[in-house]
Amino acid sequence: MTALEKEIPKLPKLEKLGFMEFIWTDLLKGEDPIQSPDWHHLELEATEKRIQEGKEHFQDWNAAKEAIRRA
Repeated sequence: MTALEKEIPKLPKLEKLGFMEFIWTDLLKGEDPIQSPDWHHLELEATEKRIQEGKEHFQDWNAAKEAIRRA
């Protein structure tokens, strides 16, 4: 574990969020775009197929969060 990894858990949440925002912004500035892995494309295709077959259902985000909290 690096020194940075040891210090991050000690930071306040708002500071952690600030670092996350900085890292995402920095990643987007990179010369090479971030490529999705092959498995991600395959999973999206499988999900689309389940949607077309009526085997996939969706839930309002607030309802989903509440269901997760109750689980």
